[in-house]
Amino acid sequence: MLLTEKEKELLLSILKKERGKIFQGKEKKDSIESLIHKLEQSMRNIQVNKIPKKVDTFKKSFSE
Repeated sequence: MLLTEKEKELLLSILKKERGKIFQGKEKKDSIESLIHKLEQSMRNIQVNKIPKKVDTFKKSFSE
């Protein structure tokens, strides 16, 4: 399942708010915590992988 960045943010916020109300069992809480962790890591990876245009242009000028 592919989610956009905005969809991931919304899902993450909903899971964080509602995890105690909806998911009562210990096993379910562990799986939800795991899912939250994966989504947060994915969001961090997206932020790290974005290269500003100035840096990208700077790299191109040195490689030529």
